[in-house]
Amino acid sequence: MSESPLRIAICGGGIGGLIAALTLSRYPDLQVDVYESAAEHGEVGAGIGIWPRPWAVIEQLGIDKELLTKTTVNAQRGSHADRPILYRKADQPQGYSFYRLPSQGTLITLHRVDFQQVLLNAFPKSYKLHLKKRLHSYFTHSSASTSALSPIRLEFADGSHAVCDVLIGADGLDSNVRKTMLQERDRASFDAADSSSASAFHSGPPPRGSRPVWTGGVMYRSMVSAASLRNATAGAHRALKTFVQYVGKGAYVLAYPVTKGHDELINFVAYSVQYEMEGTYRSGPSVGQASREELERMFQGWEGEVGQLCQCLPSKVNKWAIQTVEPLYTFVHGRVALVGDAAHAMTPHQGSGAGQAIEDAYLLCTLIGHVASSSSHHHASSSTRSPPRSDCSSSSSNIHQRLVEALSVYDRVRRPKAQMVAEKSRQNGMWFTLRETDGRELNLGRKSSKSPVVNGAASGGDEAQILADVMERACRGWEWAWRTEEENVGKDVRLALDMLERRPH
Repeated sequence: MSESPLRIAICGGGIGGLIAALTLSRYPDLQVDVYESAAEHGEVGAGIGIWPRPWAVIEQLGIDKELLTKTTVNAQRGSHADRPILYRKADQPQGYSFYRLPSQGTLITLHRVDFQQVLLNAFPKSYKLHLKKRLHSYFTHSSASTSALSPIRLEFADGSHAVCDVLIGADGLDSNVRKTMLQERDRASFDAADSSSASAFHSGPPPRGSRPVWTGGVMYRSMVSAASLRNATAGAHRALKTFVQYVGKGAYVLAYPVTKGHDELINFVAYSVQYEMEGTYRSGPSVGQASREELERMFQGWEGEVGQLCQCLPSKVNKWAIQTVEPLYTFVHGRVALVGDAAHAMTPHQGSGAGQAIEDAYLLCTLIGHVASSSSHHHASSSTRSPPRSDCSSSSSNIHQRLVEALSVYDRVRRPKAQMVAEKSRQNGMWFTLRETDGRELNLGRKSSKSPVVNGAASGGDEAQILADVMERACRGWEWAWRTEEENVGKDVRLALDMLERRPH
């Protein structure tokens, strides 16, 4: 390896990008630059949830104690009994509870701004955070005559450029790293000597996964003052103390308490969907605002608790068209890798988008750090033998090949897990809006052979039991998030390192 440090560029300064930087900071002799497109570092004000699997990463990085000062959740591990998620059939004047999610791990809820600030507080002083730097594209030499030492050239929207040895794309749903990576990978599959193939490549459609696709869903997010809701309901509203999800045909509302600084707030999430639009492309803006009155009209006729939440909303709430990335056949190409939404933007119905970005970044950067540190150790040991001048180039070529192998291992370990979570989240979204996963409406009129008593909650008869059966299916598809005894991030890291070192596992 050469004496110059390994240069790592992270495009995107959100949760995935910052976790990547913190993970890399555990390893010496790395030059890390984070490029963020925004003019100032900030996140949209909304709640975020972290399940036990990704929370284990937070603990490993040593930022758990500071984050716990930002939440109202009792973070005692192994018990979720103090704050179960309560599900209510709510698209009617008199709603009823039909299920309590019996998870065995605490969902840590935080305000997104607080979470990001803790990450920024821990950002290594030796690393550089560049604002107003949106990647336009990158370029790698791919010809056989090109040395493996060739750097990756980054081209930014402002006309500037930079170089790196490894590029991590954490630049979100509209990732330009992803678009370029898929084009580069497809280009590599064509024979450069075949002019007709080259012409077909340039005239063909963009690679699958380049563009986000619309799910047909729209999400509305805001914060409700806990004091206002308490005053409006004489302190009786369920969302003041617990997670509540109000489900109905084609829509749902989720509400739960969070803190921001010293303020007590209720995170409010509403969702509506047109399933006939799933898989289409949107032409207009995907982010905007909606009025409080629009939400009140949307949930007119629903039970009173939903109306009370809507009445306490601010005059304007944030509005997103929920778009996803189609399942990619790879998260990597050469020394370029995708993490988080850039790799697998998913629906929010398992509360796992941020957690998956955390797991991606941690595993990827642990592998990169392992390669860099082991190569540094090898170089330090061999340097005492005064190697010939050519050995330095050979060693550098070797570390770049090792990095390609590390990224390939990351893809093999993380991609199936992340894409499984994305599919489970999609299924949850359909169940929460009273659909089967094949698109049919739930048949709530049929008779249930089971007792209508559901986890001790108020019963709606056969309909309640049918809904509870659906939630049992959702729960089984969600258990990966909290049942960490057999499947956990530590196990994934050990597996990945064994694969990289070709050790039996």
